Amino acid sequence: MKALRMKTVEDQLQLLIMTSWKDVIEADSRQTVREVSKVLGQIGKTKKLDQRIPHELDEYQKNRRFEICSSLLLRNKNDPFLERIVTCDKKWILYDNRKRNGQ
Repeated sequence: MKALRMKTVEDQLQLLIMTSWKDVIEADSRQTVREVSKVLGQIGKTKKLDQRIPHELDEYQKNRRFEICSSLLLRNKNDPFLERIVTCDKKWILYDNRKRNGQ
């Protein structure tokens, strides 16, 4: 990689600071797609369904997801808002088993 080769400890620290694909591209806008993909892989991003997302959730993300789900379930007990959103008609629930690009 032209501008982002891992030559020094400073380069490695810079790589850890970059958290989004925008940061990677802005570091050197002349990079190829392959080079950007390699850097994103080095900072823990993997391609899933044509998007770069973290491969695994960290502890904070797991706890936050649990808190949000718990609060929504509690809210649903007081005000059943899910009944207004979720449809249980079998004609509306489809199973899509097609292979998507990027899998």
